[in-house]
Formats: sequence, structure tokens, C-alpha cells
Amino acid sequence: MAKIITPLLSQSADKAALPSLLAATDDAATNGSYWGPAGFMKLKGLPGPAAIPKQAKNLPSASSLWEVGEQIDRG
Repeated sequence: MAKIITPLLSQSADKAALPSLLAATDDAATNGSYWGPAGFMKLKGLPGPAAIPKQAKNLPSASSLWEVGEQIDRG
């Protein structure tokens, strides 16, 4: 079953990296924009503008995550 579903809902690592590469290098990617797969169910395909997930807009969670990252960085 996984052999059938996996290719439909995922893509190779090199293709999955494209939205991040586009966001880091393309002039069309402005500050505050969000990029992801623009294909089937927004799970695969070439990169394009994407909606920012609701969870990513949660400021208390973002603050906590930042603090944890700082603690890890300090060792």
C-alpha cells in the first residue's frame, strides 16, 4: 500500500528542497512570503506561493520555540 500512496503524496528530497532554495535566492520571494509545493494538494510539485499555516502565526509558540533554540545553542 505504501508503494502506491507514497509517490502520490510525496516527492524526492531534491524537489522538496526547491521551495526553500527559491525563498532564499529568488527576488520574487519577498520578506514575509511563504513558499511550498504548488502541485497536487500542495504536497508536491514545483514551488509557488503558499498560505502560511495557522500554527506558524502562533506568536507564543514561536517565542517558546526560539527560547528552546537559544538554550540548545548555548549547550
